[in-house]
Amino acid sequence: MKLFLTSNISPQEHQFNAGVWNRLEQKVRYWAKKNDGVFVVTGGVLKNGLKVIGDENVAVPMQFYKVILDNTNGKIKMLAFIMNHENSDLPLYKFVVSVDEVEALTGIDFFPQLDDAIEDKLEASSSYKSWSF
Repeated sequence: MKLFLTSNISPQEHQFNAGVWNRLEQKVRYWAKKNDGVFVVTGGVLKNGLKVIGDENVAVPMQFYKVILDNTNGKIKMLAFIMNHENSDLPLYKFVVSVDEVEALTGIDFFPQLDDAIEDKLEASSSYKSWSF
């Protein structure tokens, strides 16, 4: 008997996973290869009442996020994305939000080890001008 655990995955619709989400993942890989010091946190926005699948009742998020910190050469910058769980042809920068917005939605404090003055400033910004799209 095979046992397949789904405790460390977020189920995604194929059109989303192979579409706009894949474009975002490719862009993040590009940034990670281009720079030295990229940290990425990815997940689904979990809340009560979501559709569940499988014997383990794994929740299917209606939104997904990516939070990126780039500390290349000691110059820290951040970028965050929230996407509805549906495919889109919009350019990726249209999904950019502040890290504060993702933290408010998820209840997660992503970078608590940063100096508060730096953390507060970077997490409040939704500027993507210093990132190559």
